Amino acid sequence: MHTLTSLIVIFFIFISSTIYAIEPTVNFSGTWSLNSDKTLLQGKRTSAQGEMDIRQEENSLTIKRISPGRQEDTVISIEELPLDGQEKDIVISGKRAKLYVSWSTDGKKMTIFYIILFAQNDTRTTTEVWELSEDGKTLSINYTSKSSKGTRTATYVYDKQ
Repeated sequence: MHTLTSLIVIFFIFISSTIYAIEPTVNFSGTWSLNSDKTLLQGKRTSAQGEMDIRQEENSLTIKRISPGRQEDTVISIEELPLDGQEKDIVISGKRAKLYVSWSTDGKKMTIFYIILFAQNDTRTTTEVWELSEDGKTLSINYTSKSSKGTRTATYVYDKQ
């Protein structure tokens, strides 16, 4: 376990040393609804539904992920991400995780790196690259997740409400 923790720390030091503080030029705030016609999971269309309520402030981003229900909506998770380049310890589905947010050099794309720690030194690394359309009405998230079970990819497309 000590070796795994050391590798994770080295990973975040490497990432933070290669990316300097960049001011974002986009703001992801708003209520976003999943566009299942444009969303691809493992290269295939989906009938999935979902919403995100996002609040972006100077140094933080709060994401509330919502699953619509027949009678009432269910909040799946609420994540608070630091936008100041700091690593953060979080819990995702009862598992310890670390995350780090970085920006593209033009400040238009945000990348979220997650490392989720499982039992027996197993980990899952997840990368989400967020990008707004020019008119600010569409949010695309390119998702890649790697673990001992393989690699999963998706492109989630959300429309601003």
